[in-house]
Amino acid sequence: MRFLQRCLSGMCVAWWCGIAAVVAGGIPLQEPRGIAFSIHLPGEVASIAHVRIDRIHGDRQTRGFFKIGVFPLLVAEGVRIECKDPARLAEVLVETGRGIPGQGARGFVEFRRLSVFFPDDEGPRLEAGHVAFPSPDAWQLGSGVRWQVPGGVVGQSENAVLRIGGRDAGWVAGHSGTNSFRIYLLQSFRPSPNPKSTP
Repeated sequence: MRFLQRCLSGMCVAWWCGIAAVVAGGIPLQEPRGIAFSIHLPGEVASIAHVRIDRIHGDRQTRGFFKIGVFPLLVAEGVRIECKDPARLAEVLVETGRGIPGQGARGFVEFRRLSVFFPDDEGPRLEAGHVAFPSPDAWQLGSGVRWQVPGGVVGQSENAVLRIGGRDAGWVAGHSGTNSFRIYLLQSFRPSPNPKSTP
């Protein structure tokens, strides 16, 4: 079972990298639609999450109002992550991101229309119009970010950073107007131990 899981994980990485290579090479990309897969951890039979992607396509990076042709972009559009256990969100996000090409190519991949769901939630726990990957342990959220956590705390911001690694995993941090905020997605809102320490 572990061997099969590693093979499937390797296939996912190869699939992502293969598409990235096609886009980087300027070759027209046929757009896969309706992609779905489950995330399994080594040694565990049951999946910890399901991921659905509406479509994957090539684009060009934007600088201001211009799209730069020499900077190709691989876009996963309509990404829905269904996490079965909220306490394992960090693991789910790390595994989802494993298929992203290596650190040097992270600027050439982005998600659009991301939504993260937990069991029994009436709506998405987290939504973002755009997601970039500046580092292995952080997702840069933009183009409208909205979150909802147990206890009825709902908020929104134009941009934020979601930490997926280290002791800050599960925290969303940023600025809304002149105020800084830090929200912990895995439970009800709790004040930051260091409110000024935002990305």
